[in-house]
Amino acid sequence: MALMMMNPAVALNQLLAYLAHSETTTLATFQPDLVILAGNSLPSLTLLAGEVAQKQHCPLLLVGGHGHATQHLVDQLQHADLLPLAQSTRGVSEAGLNGMVLARQGLQQPIYYERLSRNTGENARFAWQVVQRYQLSAKRVALLQDPFLQRRTWLTFVENWPLTTQFYSVNPELPQFRTLTPALKTVPASAAQWWSQPYLLALAVGEIQRLQDTPQGYGPNGAGFIPHVKVPVPVLQAAAALQQHYQLAAQIQR
Repeated sequence: MALMMMNPAVALNQLLAYLAHSETTTLATFQPDLVILAGNSLPSLTLLAGEVAQKQHCPLLLVGGHGHATQHLVDQLQHADLLPLAQSTRGVSEAGLNGMVLARQGLQQPIYYERLSRNTGENARFAWQVVQRYQLSAKRVALLQDPFLQRRTWLTFVENWPLTTQFYSVNPELPQFRTLTPALKTVPASAAQWWSQPYLLALAVGEIQRLQDTPQGYGPNGAGFIPHVKVPVPVLQAAAALQQHYQLAAQIQR
């Protein structure tokens, strides 16, 4: 398919399907002994992590420090009525914010916290330190992250944890994008609130660039954060089409 002929929403849906790293087996079959929620800004994942821990009867490890995206998480949680506007959040880590929400939801399973990490690599390394500190069973880990970040997060944990640990990607129901401009429209409609349009487009295309094993990527030939990845050609074409479309659109608007 020629780059300029690919519908941008179709291209983004193709990127999401790849980046979400969906599993082919069920979570019940996997039977995790630990659930990890990596740092992100999607309230739906906070609730889903609690539901998975409760249903699977296993502890939940909340991961994420305080960084540039923390206020966005606060805003999202408050907008979703999961965090009271009067609740003091100054200096609270992302893990702490999610813990506040799940405490209000009445989660009965044990919660552990990693409050210092500022990026995906630290998410993985510092989470393993918490597992060791509390001697948690972590042979089968259910891992939750923003679907657009899930594949790289999964790879980063695989790279930094013992080979004896198996990871299972848990995703919310993946939305389908119908239009991207002038505003995001999705099915279900509520998913359009998960991301801002400029952030989402930069995130999706940027993730493909980071996954590629090039000097600019995160693989062994680049930063060395993740194992070698061979991104499928159709996914590369979708990313290129999306990038080209919005670069041209920006030039026209200027």
